Amino acid sequence: MAPMRTLVALASPVLFLLGGVALAAPDAGAAKVVGPPEVAWKDMNKEQRGKFMKAVVTPKMKAVFQTFDPKKFEKFNCATCHGKDAKEREFKMPNPNADIHALPDSPEGFKALMAKKADWPKYAKFMSETVEPVLFGQLLHVPIFNPAKPDPNAFGCGKCHTIKKDLKD
Repeated sequence: MAPMRTLVALASPVLFLLGGVALAAPDAGAAKVVGPPEVAWKDMNKEQRGKFMKAVVTPKMKAVFQTFDPKKFEKFNCATCHGKDAKEREFKMPNPNADIHALPDSPEGFKALMAKKADWPKYAKFMSETVEPVLFGQLLHVPIFNPAKPDPNAFGCGKCHTIKKDLKD
């Protein structure tokens, strides 16, 4: 085996375990997938976003979600976040359907549901400490919403979940 191939063969499992990307020979027939940080998410067109989501975001987030709950997220795909009708809605977010929970529009409402729904604290922690930093920070390279310094351009819960006034359940 050539020295470079040996290095790649040895490094690939380590890089996979560390969440990195293993080196691979470029596919001469494949178009380059563009995305952050080279091209900002906000500047990408629909086709570029779709290719980036398929090649980069979905595989990484599938691993993240399946590590969190392998049974619940056994069949992770576009519909997991975008909904069963994602194609008809052109993958627009936030997802207005019941595929993912709607969230209350106030800290008080959120705290009340956190106390009422046994699994919400676990999911809130996962979303804020894992999903937001990986998806928005590492993959999309966009600022994450910080309630202490609200920025309407930052990504937060309301970019994926619908926010409903007076949500009780």
